[in-house]
Amino acid sequence: MTRAVRLLAPLLFLLAAACARPVPNLWETHEAIYAYHDSGRYEADVAGTADEAKAFVARRLAQGVRKPAIVLDVDDTALSTFDFARARGFWYQKDAYEAHEAEASLPAIGPVRDLANWAARQGVAVFFVTGRPQALCPATRLNLERQGYVRIDGVVCRPARREGEPRVPAAVWKPGARAAIEAEGYDVLVTMGDQESDISGGHAERGFKLPNHVYRIP
Repeated sequence: MTRAVRLLAPLLFLLAAACARPVPNLWETHEAIYAYHDSGRYEADVAGTADEAKAFVARRLAQGVRKPAIVLDVDDTALSTFDFARARGFWYQKDAYEAHEAEASLPAIGPVRDLANWAARQGVAVFFVTGRPQALCPATRLNLERQGYVRIDGVVCRPARREGEPRVPAAVWKPGARAAIEAEGYDVLVTMGDQESDISGGHAERGFKLPNHVYRIP
């Protein structure tokens, strides 16, 4: 998993308030995130968004779509990194995350898997577009298969860059990945992810944003 990460980014807006509001206590922030995730509210929010996406796809299929597809992000969309991140105190270290991802053992996020498998049964192609590096594409596909994703039409990882080249933001290259899927004749009905960069930039009829209260990827 490749991330330009600011941990706990959704809460850092408080810094802009400077003296007007105090900076939140880190321990309390962690506890608030644990409570949201463990109480069932997180899964309920994910399920609600997945249901909205399912209803949209169903409507479009009823209208007639020649070659329908959906595009899903991987980390904290199709697969969950939450338990691994919590065990590390939400401290991001690139090599550690990538080593863990190479084990192909992350759990599925159930409502997203249910959406993907429902779409597959309707004849919808299911693509995955992830910020993980190219070297992790085989392990990513294996992890998705192990976690019960029944149809995988493609796993697109972050494009490799030459030494000295600037890093291309996800909000730039992910729409390009969807455009390449469209170029194969697919109608991309839905793009879904836990980051705004997963759903911005077009090349999908609708974008569906999942919650993520731990990190932000531009």
